[in-house]
Amino acid sequence: MATARPVLDTARAAYRAGDWPAAREAFARATQDGLLTAPDDLLAAAQAHWWCGRAGESVRLVARAHRLLLDAGRIEEAAVAALDVAVYHLLLGQLPLGSGWMNRADRLLRAVPESPVHGYVAFYRDVEYNLAQASPQDVLAAARDLVALSRRHADRTLALVALVAEGYALVGAGQVRQGMTLLDEAMVSLDAASMAPEWVGNTFCLAMEVAEQVGDVARMRLWLADAEEWLDSLPAAVLFSGACRVHRARIWQLAGEWERVEPALEQACRELRELCQETVGAAWSLRGDLRLLTGDRAGAETAFAEAHRRGADPHPGLALVQLDRGDVAAAGAAVRTAMMALPDGHLHHRARLLAAAVRIACAAGDIPEAERRSDQLTQLVRVWPQSLVVPLAGTTAGAVALARGVPADALSPLQAACRRWRELGAPYEAACTGKLLARCYRALGDRVSAELEERSAVEVLHRLRARPAWPDDDAPAARNQAELTAREGEVLRLLADGLPNADIAATLTISRRTVERHLSNLYPKLGVRSRAAATRYAVEHRLV
Repeated sequence: MATARPVLDTARAAYRAGDWPAAREAFARATQDGLLTAPDDLLAAAQAHWWCGRAGESVRLVARAHRLLLDAGRIEEAAVAALDVAVYHLLLGQLPLGSGWMNRADRLLRAVPESPVHGYVAFYRDVEYNLAQASPQDVLAAARDLVALSRRHADRTLALVALVAEGYALVGAGQVRQGMTLLDEAMVSLDAASMAPEWVGNTFCLAMEVAEQVGDVARMRLWLADAEEWLDSLPAAVLFSGACRVHRARIWQLAGEWERVEPALEQACRELRELCQETVGAAWSLRGDLRLLTGDRAGAETAFAEAHRRGADPHPGLALVQLDRGDVAAAGAAVRTAMMALPDGHLHHRARLLAAAVRIACAAGDIPEAERRSDQLTQLVRVWPQSLVVPLAGTTAGAVALARGVPADALSPLQAACRRWRELGAPYEAACTGKLLARCYRALGDRVSAELEERSAVEVLHRLRARPAWPDDDAPAARNQAELTAREGEVLRLLADGLPNADIAATLTISRRTVERHLSNLYPKLGVRSRAAATRYAVEHRLV
């Protein structure tokens, strides 16, 4: 036994240094040697396993430590261990087990004097995991009770947790301005060097979640960069790294870096499989959105089904899959029921649902319904003017004005939305809005501006291999790609790739005159008169 004792000393030293991988490995050897029996060592080993993403082993160790702490009369520490087990189960969506352990922690703390531990339990029990069950006002009241508790104890971490809790609850109650103000304060108060790392990570994740909920891309980018810098200083932090990977993928999708999105989300799903089902669900939902944008309807449906299985809302994406299939009635019903169940604080999600409702209503020819939903979306702009809701509302308002046949009313909102999407670095959204703006210019007789916007939009959509969100209603209805011969299809794809006639001829080993003949045949079939229009057709119909 004496010769094995240094293994435990090594594990303890690695744990104190925050070297979780080394600590986990050393504690594992100590377990094999029968040395891992003290509750403090069990808790340290559990922490090391948790930071390395081995949550199952971590929770087993914590449960053992909990029983030993109870036997030793260390009630407050036993309550903390019970809280850790509760959070593990809640992250996996195992509500009965999570609730049971949370109630045990709460019951144990009633027997000891008030301390910061009471605040940490209250944060999870009454704020973070209560927003879906309780009324927003009850959660806000609980958050303010937590603020009052934090002022009775000189605990810097608890003070930050209380500030984050109140900001989170305010946003959930629909008071977005006040909530974001408190979260701004919390983020500048965050001192990773002097705080428990798990609460640093929790603060970052909660702040980024709220920023995503309100569609504040500037804060998403800022706080994500800070979180990634903090993570770079740690040897391992699988839960927080995985969560940040999903947030980064969302930023990449907005920025048009689509080739990076799926690999990042695939990695996050692997990392978080036994850590956090909610984040895995969000990752699958994002994968569905991207697949739908690129025309992979079957892949999108699979992804949305996986998201739903993990408790994530698959809409508006799944509703838009129904629209893409041509089932307008099913799409409309899905988006309506999704809006009924959505909490007030989810500003950006509500805006996306409303934008989808407008697209569906336009597809159904129900212009009054499209106008009603567009007006509701415009009203959301006042809630948080820094949100993605602002350009989304402008794009939607312009689309409805075009559908009404009043292009003069569409011009200003489309111009403003297009400008804002470009400022935000959102090329796909800018391109979709640009195509609507090109339609508007054409309807107003401005062919030069229309061609400029059209060319810019088609180039982006071609690069992303994406379809536009809004149908090109001014295009001739008689287009039918099935009429193209196999060779005409090849010529069209190469033309859309930007090749001149000479290069198309060389690629297909045919003469330039034959290429010109194929083009003269396929243009009428597609109802177009130019290379640019043919390229636009190829992009919209996923031929490139």
